[in-house]
Amino acid sequence: TAWGTGRVCALAPDGTVLAYERLPGEAPEPHGITTGPDGAVWTALERGELVRVG
Repeated sequence: TAWGTGRVCALAPDGTVLAYERLPGEAPEPHGITTGPDGAVWTALERGELVRVG
């Protein structure tokens, strides 16, 4: 996550940033990411919500 920016990014195996995605809402502040059982990527937000990314 890019904490404090409201964005999460995707990285290539070599560390190159592939994409940044702005999360919904005002000042979402993502804290960590994980994958669900279906392979979807999720992040927890400072305001107590879980958001599916991508």
